[in-house]
Amino acid sequence: MSEDDERQQSLPSDLEFVVRRLLCSARPVAIQTSANPSASDQDLQQAQLWQLAQRTTALPLGRGAFTLATIYTLLTEAFTVPKLVLAGRLPAQQNATVNLDPSIRNIQELKSWPEFHNAVAAGLRLAPLQSFHCGHGKAYLFDKVVFKYLKCLYKLIGILKVTRSSKDTKPGIQNL
Repeated sequence: MSEDDERQQSLPSDLEFVVRRLLCSARPVAIQTSANPSASDQDLQQAQLWQLAQRTTALPLGRGAFTLATIYTLLTEAFTVPKLVLAGRLPAQQNATVNLDPSIRNIQELKSWPEFHNAVAAGLRLAPLQSFHCGHGKAYLFDKVVFKYLKCLYKLIGILKVTRSSKDTKPGIQNL
C-alpha cells in the first residue's frame, strides 16, 4: 500500500463532508425569499420555515446511522448533544434570523420526538468501551441494543415511505 493510498483512506472523502453538512441541525437553515414584494413575505417565510423545520427534525435519524461508533471518549469527559435548531436565516437580508411563530403551530409537539432521536443519535456516536470487549458478552449486548434500535428505525422509515406512497397513489387507503 502506497503512502497516497494510506492518506486517502485516513482522510474523509468529499462526500462525507457533504453528508456531514447536510445532517447538521445545529445551525439555522437558509430561507430563500421571493422577489415578489406584493405577497406577504412573513407568511411565505413561516410556511417555508415550517417545511424546513420538518426536514430538520428528521436529520437526527440519518446522523445517528452516519456517525455510529465514531467517537472514543473517556468516562470522565463531558459529552454534548447537538442542538436541534428550527430557526431560519435570510441570506438576502444579511443573514437575519427568523424563528417559527408559536401562535401558528405547536412547536413543542413538533420537537418532542425529534429531540429524543437527537439525543439517541448523539449517544450512538460513542464507540463501545474497551472493557466491553473483555469476553463477558458485553460487546454482544451493546451490538444487540444498537441493532434493535436501528432495526426499528429502518422499519419505521419503511412504513412511513409506504404510507406516503400509498396515500399519493391510492387516496382510498388511509388506515394502514
